[in-house]
Amino acid sequence: MISFGAVACQGPARSGAVIDRYRSAECVRPCIAKDVWPATRGWDATVIVAGGAKVKIQGADMIDGRIVVRHEPNGPRIVAVEREDFIYPTDVRFDEARGILFVKTSGLAGDRWPQTWLYEYDLKRNRKISRLLVDPEVIPPECPMPGTSESSPQP
Repeated sequence: MISFGAVACQGPARSGAVIDRYRSAECVRPCIAKDVWPATRGWDATVIVAGGAKVKIQGADMIDGRIVVRHEPNGPRIVAVEREDFIYPTDVRFDEARGILFVKTSGLAGDRWPQTWLYEYDLKRNRKISRLLVDPEVIPPECPMPGTSESSPQP
């Protein structure tokens, strides 16, 4: 079942199963994005899904930022979450038991209206499961950068 949440007349979700699953998923460790200036938050990690398959997760919190997945050793690069307007990836989490990648995106829709979205992406089937507009006040802080308690890169 594919669900794409939030209709224009609805406000952001403040509770629900997607928010709960995101909250309980493990952080995909953020890093400083490679080959990007200025330094920005990014991801370059490998997760293991059920059955032992390795999936490379890459992306950056920046203009034209997206999250790309690739089954190792030589699977195709697949865009799991594309940027929309001025809304970019800000947090990535993984539910190992279900093989689900969660991506939080935040920014300005239409370069004016703040929005935060949660995506669920099935790494076993390589497909988006859901997209939900959420109230950022009800979800946990972004995963910290290694060596800091901050959620943003330090120059």
